[in-house]
Amino acid sequence: MRPVKAVPSKLTPNIDPIRVLRRHVFLLVMTFVIGAILGTGVWFLLDQFAPQYSSTVLFEVRPGLRGGSEFGTAESANDDEIARIALTEGVLILSRGVLEDALKNPVVRQTDWSKKYLDSTGTIDVDSAIDALSEELKSSLIRGSNLFDLRWATRNKADTAEVLNAVARSYLSTRKDIEHSTYDTNLALFRTRQNQTAREIEDLAQEMQGFIREKGIMTLGDPRDSPVAAELRSLNSSLAANVAGLNMGRTQFNQTAAKLRGTLEPSAEDVLMSEKDPMVAPHNRALLDIKTALQEMKGKFSPDHFAIRAMENRYRATEIERDAKRDEIIQRNLEARLKIIQDQLETLQRVIEETEKDVEEKSEMMRELAASQTRFDSLATRRRHLEAQRDSDIQLIQEVNLLKLRSDATRVRRAQWAETPRGKSFPKWQMIIPLGAMVMFLLTLGIVFLREFMDQRVKSASDLDVLPNAEVLASIPELGEDPTGADEVELVVRKHPQSVLAEGYRQATMPICRSIDHAGIQTILFVGGMPGSGATTAMSNVAATLHATGKSVVVVDANFRRPRLAQAMDVPTDRQGLGDVLCGDAELRDVLLQSSCGVMVISAGTPGNRLFERLGAEVFDHLIAQLRADFDVVLVDTPPAVVAGDAVMLANKLDAAVLIVRASREQRGLVARLINQFTDARAQLLGVMLNRPRGIAGGYFKKNYEAMAEYAAKSAT
Repeated sequence: MRPVKAVPSKLTPNIDPIRVLRRHVFLLVMTFVIGAILGTGVWFLLDQFAPQYSSTVLFEVRPGLRGGSEFGTAESANDDEIARIALTEGVLILSRGVLEDALKNPVVRQTDWSKKYLDSTGTIDVDSAIDALSEELKSSLIRGSNLFDLRWATRNKADTAEVLNAVARSYLSTRKDIEHSTYDTNLALFRTRQNQTAREIEDLAQEMQGFIREKGIMTLGDPRDSPVAAELRSLNSSLAANVAGLNMGRTQFNQTAAKLRGTLEPSAEDVLMSEKDPMVAPHNRALLDIKTALQEMKGKFSPDHFAIRAMENRYRATEIERDAKRDEIIQRNLEARLKIIQDQLETLQRVIEETEKDVEEKSEMMRELAASQTRFDSLATRRRHLEAQRDSDIQLIQEVNLLKLRSDATRVRRAQWAETPRGKSFPKWQMIIPLGAMVMFLLTLGIVFLREFMDQRVKSASDLDVLPNAEVLASIPELGEDPTGADEVELVVRKHPQSVLAEGYRQATMPICRSIDHAGIQTILFVGGMPGSGATTAMSNVAATLHATGKSVVVVDANFRRPRLAQAMDVPTDRQGLGDVLCGDAELRDVLLQSSCGVMVISAGTPGNRLFERLGAEVFDHLIAQLRADFDVVLVDTPPAVVAGDAVMLANKLDAAVLIVRASREQRGLVARLINQFTDARAQLLGVMLNRPRGIAGGYFKKNYEAMAEYAAKSAT
């Protein structure tokens, strides 16, 4: 069995737009022409009975002034800002207040347009007129520029400019009032703030004067330069010197006390001072005298002489006495010095304490002075800020007054007044006529494609591609579309072998022949979906083609309802056939007829013996088995599957089946259902043969047919 194709989610039509367009090209051209004619008529009627004259007022969005004293406007404004302003102003133009003010203009009340809104008393219906203007007036930004427009159209061209200009004047007046109101509001705000600031400055000045009197501030300079600061620096310097002296005295006191305790040796200075004491001088003179005498005696006597030893002993005794006296004097001096140092330390300590007290007092005075100065500076800074704010408010008031006086300060100005139109803005034949033609063309085109989309008939091989398990064997064209001049379809492969029809049947036979050779298929059922599908003609041409390949072929007419096989195979139609064999009135050898193309034919038989029930009997199975033994291929013709159940019954007795579908007659759903029925049957569905699709109308196959005919003609010569 051949593989089963995937089943699509739905049987969607396969529409070729080019083929559809070429099929309906005449209709579309005629529709286009008719649409142009109708457009001309519509244009004429509109031109006579509903003409429109339009005009435009232009406004410019200006960058504006940065200040009242500025010489010129700002260089430019960005596109977003311009668009935002234009949209805002467009809403303002169409506001009820602006339109109501415009309707009060006597010029507007004299226009023909306003007469449409007069009531029975001759008074204009303002609400209706405003509603009409709100819908008819249009405002939009002109891209790539600083301009936006106000457009209006009416039937009277004189009214167009007058009403538009009245609305524009009302809008400009309203906008000027809004700007002046804004200026006045800002001026009132700035003046109020200026007066409040002036009062705050006056109150602050009084507070500063009271502070100066309260604190006794004599100078407003830096506190670090004040006399108190100088005195504090002098006291700190003196305090530092006294502290240093105190520390040095304590060091001397500690050293002297250590010498007195004996933990520290007296210094050379202490010894020298003791040497100079009058109580030590006699001892030093005595030592000097003894030393001198000793030197003289050493010159006279030997070192061991008793006189020398006695003198040396005397010298040592005197030296001991002197050292004792000197130590006594050093001790006395150290005690005296210790008393002096102690007195000095006590004095320095009292001086330091007094100085520290003075420093603390002066520091407190400096802190109070700094705090007062900081407070005063804060008040002064606040006064400067208030004065700057006051000056700024004065400047703003001046700027606003200048802006109020300057005409170029407005962000929007009129660039061009509306003019009386010279020609009609509607209708334009350049638009109406092509539009009518295009509308008719598109409407017809839409109907054509909608009809094509809704049409579920099989019209081409591509429509079969969307069906599950539908393998297209070939597409057999219409007889009239064969450029070779073939005059009949029956046995066209023999009578007109160079024709396009013959080539189509040969192409359809090739996959059937492959199935016969490779799958061992012998018995094949040819069945159409609906009556007139051409199954008999297709089978006769396939049989002739198979016979030409060297196979022995027999065709059997099992269509007992409308038998046509004998006529198609060009054999006698009044001979016994299949029905007679199944009823036992004839033998198989008696009903076999040989056609002109060599294919053996078994007709349906005499009308009285054409019994449908016999097709399901065992005698039919025996007949098929006998034909299998005698012929290579057995082809069986059957009634259309829709009108009779014979085809499905026979499909369960034969090896394979071929479904013939008539193009533009059978629905895709019907064909899909038939394919499913034959797929479930015993016979293998070899494929679908599409009969008589309209190839020339679509435009694709005409050149192919002509090329096939031309090639066949050249090969024949």
